[in-house]
Amino acid sequence: MRERDLLRRIIVDPGIMGGKPVIRGTRLTVDYILGLIAHGATIEEILREYDGLEADDIRACLRHRHPRRWDLEPLAKSGEREDRELAEQGLAEWAEALDREDHG
Repeated sequence: MRERDLLRRIIVDPGIMGGKPVIRGTRLTVDYILGLIAHGATIEEILREYDGLEADDIRACLRHRHPRRWDLEPLAKSGEREDRELAEQGLAEWAEALDREDHG
């Protein structure tokens, strides 16, 4: 799935969760999903816990924010080729952003 299509899965509506970015059709915030991953939840565990959620919803959360290494590591370890490619791209962007910050 292309990045633009992934990002359409995330909406910001002042009437939903105080305007925080959420997965379309849910009240699950991007920050909440990223927090689950940061605390060690796998994509598969999250999908089992939240009926109706799709792997692309989680990918969209990961891409919604400026990539951070801890966001991308679960994808890098995934068995899905698309996930690994997304992680590699995100890690490269993350490294470039850090380099820009270091060198102004």
